Amino acid sequence: MVQSNNLRNNYLENGFVVIKSMFSKDHISNLRPKMIDLSEIIQKNDKEIFVDEDVQNLLLSEKLIKKIKEILNTDKLLYFSDSGIVNHIDPFKAENGYHNDARNEDHTINYENEYPIIRVGVYFENFKDFSGGLKLKERSHKHFCFTFRTFRLSLLELIKVLFSRSRYNLSSFKLGKSINLEIEQGDVVIWNLRTHHCGTSRRLKLFPKLCLQPHIEKLLPNFLYLPTQYKKNRCAMFATFAKKDLSDSNILGYINLKTNLNRIKQIKMRQNLLKLFNKFSLELPNSS
Repeated sequence: MVQSNNLRNNYLENGFVVIKSMFSKDHISNLRPKMIDLSEIIQKNDKEIFVDEDVQNLLLSEKLIKKIKEILNTDKLLYFSDSGIVNHIDPFKAENGYHNDARNEDHTINYENEYPIIRVGVYFENFKDFSGGLKLKERSHKHFCFTFRTFRLSLLELIKVLFSRSRYNLSSFKLGKSINLEIEQGDVVIWNLRTHHCGTSRRLKLFPKLCLQPHIEKLLPNFLYLPTQYKKNRCAMFATFAKKDLSDSNILGYINLKTNLNRIKQIKMRQNLLKLFNKFSLELPNSS
């Protein structure tokens, strides 16, 4: 998880980067109660997260936008309102499992091509010393990762490979090294939409660095795990950005599927917010 000089190289190699101490711990901790409340408002009212000033100060900070552009190797970004604040009241009861976010892919597209969409995650508690954080598989953006969450689809894809009817080959079926990320308040995680990951993970008390498969985690009793930092509410903020110069039908299909026109309108109604978008060369979909 090297940052700074080799940010893009590490992202391309591993499928993710952790940017340490992007924001102060105190600031993130103080924002946590508001973000918990905001998560409920967003869910009920289909509210765009960027209309909130505190969200703007986090996700539209010059320092963070610069790193996102460096990772994607672009001067222009596209934002299509695939974002939100997710709160789990009881983290240990939340459903989870390995998955990736690049759904509805066109299976005729070469999997070796760079997938130019990233997700940014901001977490509001300490997952270095507690449970509830993010686990992911290194380099899984480069391979088809067989997961129990999509066991049937994974099995069908394997059968296609055997009959040479898939864009994958047998060497693509790799489990990938699983990691429980040591995220602290103020850290930001940025991952490729193809990277396989799992939220609300658990850390063993005796072996906190040992990363278990999510389904195995649920079979073991809770007393074996470190608790979450807070007894209730595991809150995290997510936003998705893409390169502006997109042409791949697979990627455009994902954007069309995920674009929230109602939320885009909320952005366009606010001149100050549009000025921020223009300042960072952050564009909205033309179709909106």
